[in-house]
Amino acid sequence: MNLNQPMALGAMQVADVGSWPLALKLPCFALVIAATLAAGYLLVLQGQRGDLAAAGRAEQGLHLERSAHQGLIDSAGDAREGERRAALALAAAIHGLPTAAELPTLLEEVTRAAEASGLVLERVELGDDRPLDFYVELPLTVAVSGDFHQFGAFAGAVGALPHLVVLGDFAIERGDDGLTMTVAARSYRYTGAAPMLAAGDGPPPPTGFRFEYAGGDWRSPFAPFAAPSRLPPPAEHATHPLAQYPLAQLRMVGTLAGRGVLHALVRDPSGHIHRVAVGDMLGAELARVRALGATEIRLDALDVDGTHRQATLALQQAEPAAEAAPEEEQE
Repeated sequence: MNLNQPMALGAMQVADVGSWPLALKLPCFALVIAATLAAGYLLVLQGQRGDLAAAGRAEQGLHLERSAHQGLIDSAGDAREGERRAALALAAAIHGLPTAAELPTLLEEVTRAAEASGLVLERVELGDDRPLDFYVELPLTVAVSGDFHQFGAFAGAVGALPHLVVLGDFAIERGDDGLTMTVAARSYRYTGAAPMLAAGDGPPPPTGFRFEYAGGDWRSPFAPFAAPSRLPPPAEHATHPLAQYPLAQLRMVGTLAGRGVLHALVRDPSGHIHRVAVGDMLGAELARVRALGATEIRLDALDVDGTHRQATLALQQAEPAAEAAPEEEQE
């Protein structure tokens, strides 16, 4: 068969592919190869692609789980650090509690705190122990004498003691020699085993808070109240010419009316006459004129203790002229 001889499409047989022209065989071969690859992708690779997507989702879940586990690991480190600090705080608190052998030392510390505050220690008594769950309460009764500010300094000194002492209810009484404060205090003794610290933790830090009394400049509530000798006068009082004289030295000598305004005429000890209107302040008593009349001036005076009182300055009647002495008879 001549391959170069053109063939009619109707003459080509599928069973005789080898006799097809080359220009037709090449596209057919390419089509068959493409169909084979497509069928292989659909049958093999598509299933593997689903497995790959599932593996990607599983990997993402593993990443999330790893992040959660890392958070637990970090929080476990913080928890261990918190546990270590709590153990140190507990050790410090127990270290500040006196043992049975340290009770005399505790009483001596309270005594030194009272003396350092300038107080006189009247008595310090140790009450009966009160066993509780895992500690024993040690009641103390302390009585000291001094002033109010020394009591405050004593409270600060007790708070700074090496052993824990808690000040409770107190009573302050005034006596002939000053003030006496009786306070019910408490300390505690731990009955369990002391906590064990890890190597390198060092000594327990100081426990409790520090209180420093800073009210020494304040007025003691037990000190007698001293009223001021004179309340500060208002600003307009100092400008009136009659402000320097007591009311008892002022005399109302008349009234003066003009343009619908009534003024009172007041004479000072030197003989000068001044006009006074409603609202003016006069006299060393910080008296304010609240009403004027033809025969009197009504005043609102302010006492040194801050209370108000009513005062009146009445019209001074003219003094009668002195009669001439009779002449002596001539002999």
